[in-house]
Amino acid sequence: MLTFKPITTKDAVLYQYMEELLTKSFPKEEYRDLNELSTYTDKNPMFKNNIILDGNSPIGLLTYWNLDNFIYVEHFAIDPKMRSGGYGRKALEELCKLSELPIILEVEIPETEDAKRRIGFYERFGYKLWTNEYKQPPYREEDDFLPMHLMAFGDVDDNNFNAIKTAIYKNVYGYC
Repeated sequence: MLTFKPITTKDAVLYQYMEELLTKSFPKEEYRDLNELSTYTDKNPMFKNNIILDGNSPIGLLTYWNLDNFIYVEHFAIDPKMRSGGYGRKALEELCKLSELPIILEVEIPETEDAKRRIGFYERFGYKLWTNEYKQPPYREEDDFLPMHLMAFGDVDDNNFNAIKTAIYKNVYGYC
């Protein structure tokens, strides 16, 4: 059975696993400075850092923000050694069951086969692709905004896009 285990930096082995998986799974411009991440993990009550476990074995990571009216998934990754084994599907099913709030996440613009495949993966679970203009604010001063799309799951409609975008920009990226 898959579970989400909340972690802090005091969970040294699991925290190191999370950092290594994060940096392997995402380009540098798609995650925050690791020092800032550790501070958010330990001190920001809206930010939740989780290891995905299969029994006692770590198989992935899930970081998200509880933004009152919705959950914003910042990072979701399955360990490359465990991919293609149904773990992504099982983890997403578990997340959708556990959350009583709508779930929002960012995806790349569907210009590559990988991006199209990821979007299709989420759509199979009932996520809706919003094609409104959205750019991920930079995590670092030297980076640029990244063109992305948002996807939504749950009781949320297109009319909520601007409010959701504003909440993500302000709370997650510190951008107003």
